[in-house]
Amino acid sequence: MADEVKLYAVGGSPFVCRVKIALNLKGIEYKNFEEDLTNKSADLIKYNPIHKKVPVLVHNEKSISESLVIVEYIDDVWKGVPILPQDPYEKAVARFWAKFVDDKCIPAIFKVYGSNGDEQAIAEAHEQLQILENELASKGNKFFGGDNINLVDIAADFIAYWLGVIEEVTEIKLVTKDKFPKLTEWADDFVNCKVVKEVLPPRGNLVAFFRKRFGKAAKIALNIKGIEYENIEEDLSNKSADVLKYNPVHKKLPILLHNGKPILESLVIVEYIDDVWKGVPILPQDPYEKAVARFWAKFIDDKLYAVAEGSFVCRAKIALNLKGIEYENIEEDLSNKSADLLKYNPVHKKLPVLLHNGKPISESLVIVEYIDEVWKGVPILPRDPYEKAVARFWAKFIDDKCMPALYKVYSNINGDEQAIAEACEQLQILENELAVKDNKFFGGDNINLVDIAADFIGYWLGLIEEVTEIKLVTKDKFPKLTEWADNLVNCQVVKEILPPRENLLALFRKTFGKA
Repeated sequence: MADEVKLYAVGGSPFVCRVKIALNLKGIEYKNFEEDLTNKSADLIKYNPIHKKVPVLVHNEKSISESLVIVEYIDDVWKGVPILPQDPYEKAVARFWAKFVDDKCIPAIFKVYGSNGDEQAIAEAHEQLQILENELASKGNKFFGGDNINLVDIAADFIAYWLGVIEEVTEIKLVTKDKFPKLTEWADDFVNCKVVKEVLPPRGNLVAFFRKRFGKAAKIALNIKGIEYENIEEDLSNKSADVLKYNPVHKKLPILLHNGKPILESLVIVEYIDDVWKGVPILPQDPYEKAVARFWAKFIDDKLYAVAEGSFVCRAKIALNLKGIEYENIEEDLSNKSADLLKYNPVHKKLPVLLHNGKPISESLVIVEYIDEVWKGVPILPRDPYEKAVARFWAKFIDDKCMPALYKVYSNINGDEQAIAEACEQLQILENELAVKDNKFFGGDNINLVDIAADFIGYWLGLIEEVTEIKLVTKDKFPKLTEWADNLVNCQVVKEILPPRENLLALFRKTFGKA
């Protein structure tokens, strides 16, 4: 029977485009179903009930979600031009850089254009882009994949094509030939690569979309307050005398004109709207509450994440223990990082780092997959490509949805009700998955990638609940998750490497001011 391949997509999405490039690279014919995200189809909700977003690939009625998970699935199932290297170490390196693009570069770029070109945001984005520039320069290749595109090139499609369009619309230029010669050359080669060029959305369509998109923040604020206003559309290729008059410094949009007085910069406008018009508040009104909000935002980044790193290290230790691999454990003092840590993980400068025959591998789940590919024995990922893609989906769900939701709860030691509700919503999705499968672990009778990814929920979360007295996971509310956590921490390969309970309790008491 011939393969039936369907792609649920939105034409202007760089994440959808990743999948289209992979399918094109492999020469796979597929049916493309365009989605209206303001009125999602029953099929999209059926095939991606968790996120309800595109892209979704349906292969012989089996659905796969998350763009890079789909790309790896395509590479696993269909032969032909490889997307990932065959060598396990080179494969781990490619996964590292793809994750770097998603976790560091794209958020930094979004921050620039969400802040209307804030200098600090631009500096941070340049720092991440410089790392990519250095990687291209050190390899001296046409693409991140060498002479041909690979997973990293596909992951970076937004930088190669979409970013240039946004730069044109906003007139905030991040990537110039002088500053990033290799990245500029790579982007030009990438968008002119035949398999890429054939699936890119028309530039004109994107320009029109982003012109509309970057005028929205002020409009949303005005709508929240119920303010009537006259909307004057501008042609940025031929700026009106009014734009030049009211914003002579930047000569860009948006501009709010209130009683003849111009207010510039989108977030400045939003705060102005909130100050002038009563009604639904957009920002906290009390200055102290504003300061507290800023403090806790920093707290999440500087303290709790550093605590959570222990669970990320534990992921690698569980995988090594599962495979029966002997290794030398080198403890790091993160307040005084060793020369070795800076040498072996110069990009993130954080743990864990696995050193195998002198080759460093970073990022906990990248390390876990590397361990599974290099050493035989008990499998961590399923061998079936579809089941493997499903496991990767759930591991990503834990990192992208559950962990941030949990951090948000415990960033406020009084337990913000909205944050608790959001975290419970994500945990309920995991509860449902366990209930549907009705297995001891997410991996069945034995732990797999998903169980390892969820180690924070299985062990660390209970200790934080005890210290803060903010209880999220109860037996009544989450019976399956509670039972799974008990099974995980009592699994021999996990139990052997968990940090002592008392040590973590002492750390959390100090962290949460309960000592």
